[in-house]
Amino acid sequence: MSSLIQLLDRPIAYNPALAKLKAGKVKSGPVAAVFLSQMLYWHNRMGGEWMYKTQADITSETALTRDEQETARKRLVSLGVLAEERRGVPATMHYRINVDRLEALLLEAATVPAKQETVSIPFSSLMNS
Repeated sequence: MSSLIQLLDRPIAYNPALAKLKAGKVKSGPVAAVFLSQMLYWHNRMGGEWMYKTQADITSETALTRDEQETARKRLVSLGVLAEERRGVPATMHYRINVDRLEALLLEAATVPAKQETVSIPFSSLMNS
């Protein structure tokens, strides 16, 4: 196997439904969806308990910058999907997914009817030939 193929072996997958989470005026968006997907990955491996991830860890795993991570975290906390807690000395940030809230928002997004757009097709003189 080539080195390039080996480098591409651990992709970050995210479900587009996570980018469509919404509560009031707060929307998750694609960056928050990538962050949340990575948190879900670790959530499943930690048995749903609190998990500790450094900013550098998250950058290494997702390539999200500090600003992108902070924006994603703020949105996810506002949505009630992510809980954060500072612990210890030196202080470290621990995270936990609020699974019930996440499921509720996913179900809500799935039941909201998509806006149907009407496309008008202009008539052409070729259609009459």
